Amino acid sequence: MNFKNGYHKSIKLVLAGLFLCLLTPWIPGSLSSIVNQQFFHLLGLGISLVSMIICLSAYNQSRMQAKGDQTRNGQYFSYVFFAGGLLELLLFLYYGEITIGNERLVDSIDVLVIIFMARLICVLCMLFLGFKLPAKQKPFPRWVSFTMGTLYISFLMLILYNNGITEYVFSSSDPWSQTINSTHYVVHASLLLFFVFALAGIIFSRKKRSKEINFRLILGVCFCIISQGFILRVTYVQDLFFTFSMLFQLISYIIFQNIYYNVYIKSPLEEQNVTRKKLDYMAHYDETTGLGNRRSLLHYVSGCLEKAEADGALLGLLVINISRFKIINDSLGYILGDQLLKQTGERLLDYQGGKEVFSLGGDRYAIVMTGIESVEMLHNRVYEILERVKDPIFIKERELYITSSAGVSIYPYDGAKPDELLRNANTALYFAKNEGQDFNRYTLSMKREAQESLQMEHDIRKGLERKEFYLEYQPQMNLATGEVVGVEALVRWNHPRRGRISPIDFIPLAEECGLIVPLGEWVLREACHQNRMWQNQGYKPLTISVNLSIQQFQEVQLAERIKRVLQETGLDPAYLELEITESTMFDMTQGMKVLESIKKLGVQISIDDFGTGYSSLHYLKNLPIDRLKIDQSFVRELMVDRNNKAIVSTITSMAKHLQLKVTAEGVENEDQLLFLQEQHCNDAQGYFFSRPLASVDFESRFLKAIA
Repeated sequence: MNFKNGYHKSIKLVLAGLFLCLLTPWIPGSLSSIVNQQFFHLLGLGISLVSMIICLSAYNQSRMQAKGDQTRNGQYFSYVFFAGGLLELLLFLYYGEITIGNERLVDSIDVLVIIFMARLICVLCMLFLGFKLPAKQKPFPRWVSFTMGTLYISFLMLILYNNGITEYVFSSSDPWSQTINSTHYVVHASLLLFFVFALAGIIFSRKKRSKEINFRLILGVCFCIISQGFILRVTYVQDLFFTFSMLFQLISYIIFQNIYYNVYIKSPLEEQNVTRKKLDYMAHYDETTGLGNRRSLLHYVSGCLEKAEADGALLGLLVINISRFKIINDSLGYILGDQLLKQTGERLLDYQGGKEVFSLGGDRYAIVMTGIESVEMLHNRVYEILERVKDPIFIKERELYITSSAGVSIYPYDGAKPDELLRNANTALYFAKNEGQDFNRYTLSMKREAQESLQMEHDIRKGLERKEFYLEYQPQMNLATGEVVGVEALVRWNHPRRGRISPIDFIPLAEECGLIVPLGEWVLREACHQNRMWQNQGYKPLTISVNLSIQQFQEVQLAERIKRVLQETGLDPAYLELEITESTMFDMTQGMKVLESIKKLGVQISIDDFGTGYSSLHYLKNLPIDRLKIDQSFVRELMVDRNNKAIVSTITSMAKHLQLKVTAEGVENEDQLLFLQEQHCNDAQGYFFSRPLASVDFESRFLKAIA
């Protein structure tokens, strides 16, 4: 039944029934005698048969669903239909006058008692649904259902063979033709009252159910009330009002059966279908962009490869990565970041004609390039795509310019399987990003380098476990007094097979694969521990400097980690200086919060490689920092480049006015030293004073001299 159309029809039927029920006092009782009693008998037989079929079919539906996810409300419904079905079976047997030999199978059944029992069970169910708020609960155990069924059937058998009940309700032994006493009115009037209570309860708890289910429940109870109204006008069982009562009760059974089917069978199946479709979508499509995901890509490429092999054609697999997307995402927020990804995907789809574009998750896309006649043609198409990506994107009145890097692999030169082509395209992208190129095509040499990089990553992990890393210390000299005032801790790696590996080779890889975080924490802990040991040995306290990577700086619990290391090593926070780079502060608002939380610990903060990044002077004056470290690239060419002299002079002057200390890195000769002294630079470090030394050598050369 269509809900909107059925709503009006059902309301009209209820109003007609109520109107007819209210007219019963004016309907002459002799009308029943005018109609042939055989007609009433056949009509009652048909109604009881249909009622029995509906009740038992509903029970069978619940039994078929017994192994599924049921609720106790559903089981209550099934019990009611089971009980009602057996009662209607008794009525059908009596109406049918079925005989075995010369004796009727059911002889002295009390029709009104059976009807009373059926409606009593129905009203109890309605009261439960009305006043007991729907909630998911575990179904009753099987032994409960079996016990209830056994007791109920035993009770019906008692009714069948107890003639006293018939004599109590009826004034004569013939229930079909004799008048009914006042007990009938009391019993069925009470049921009518209970149905009214049930209606109120259903209306009271309507917010816990859908509008359609509420409407049908109310409709069913209304028909029960109408049925009860008719039965209160019954003079004898086989009359017009009794037939009307049976008919409206049948309508209520149909409605309740429909409710049961929709709530406990149809709706769960629809939910399963929706869930199945959602899971299927999630398995094959990216949620943010709506593009096919990696699984869809590999399936699509597999089909394209078969066609390319048959046609002897080329096929390109292009992987595109949005450059610096993480910075965009962190600064603008995830909502705008997702919109950027979606619009970029739509732009690629539009360029490709609405196909062959897939999302690899995050800021990566894959494009399958078919119809390629030559490698040169493929390269031209790639450059066209990259130029298209560079066009500005407008998101909520923001104009964003993005750049991208891309890697491509070509069938049949760079692979013959979908996963192989995708892996090689990703490798080409990796080298394009590392080399600062827009686009790179896969070559065999990349595979060897990628394998070496993967092996290096594995070795870094093992090196942390096997304690292959160690620290060297470079002194920081006060240019006014010539004394050692600080020391920078620098990480080194002694590989068991390859010997000493330069930080230039393993630090970038550690940053890329995320190992810089555990490595950086080890450096911090080891440096603090070593500084505390020197202090315990009676040496003059020095400030030890440790570099923080971008990944470490972005950790939520960074300040807590630093605090824990200081407590475990026993080092006074005043003797620890943390160095960050200008690129670390790409998000000034968040960066200020992190620096302030670190500063509260009593730790000193310096900006390393100052002058090579993009710090704003507006923010610089508000940063909670103590020192600027001039990058060694400016110091190294001081005496050959006048611009470098101007830069160094400007930095020292600016720092003085901002009340910041200045340390110059990379001092290698006396001329550089003299110039820095002229500029009133506070401290310096470099090979002119000392190379980085092992802890023992640093102690013997610098610390003992000032003990």
